Amino acid sequence: MVPDFPVSTERSRSVLPTAYSRSDVVFNVSRAALLVASLMTGKFENLEMAMEDKIHQPYRKELIPHMEDIFAKAKESGATACYLSGAGSTLMAMVTKDKAETFRNQMSAYFAALPNNWQLTLLKPDLEGAVVVTESQEEVE
Repeated sequence: MVPDFPVSTERSRSVLPTAYSRSDVVFNVSRAALLVASLMTGKFENLEMAMEDKIHQPYRKELIPHMEDIFAKAKESGATACYLSGAGSTLMAMVTKDKAETFRNQMSAYFAALPNNWQLTLLKPDLEGAVVVTESQEEVE
């Protein structure tokens, strides 16, 4: 979900605190471990909890108008989890294949009523991951 306004990395970094509490860091590390475990085991019901964050989203949400409302609507429309992608302004939602079309229809209608123009694109996960490509392979492909 990409709005028509950018958020500069500099601006996005400027809203972050200079230090974090141990409990917030432990919270995020535990969520990162849960995310990996959930994806590896296919326990997608854990993704909402796994994507909880105390390190950047609470501070950066002020830079993305309606972010919390968009997340609420996305979950109502079938998303299993939502998160701010990096510094923003892109928002991501994880949706299972069986709910993708409903999600697309409901979110497209929702975005039409919001200020700014939002582009919604359904993506498929890359199941191969990172690969090393040699120069000779590049020439063949």
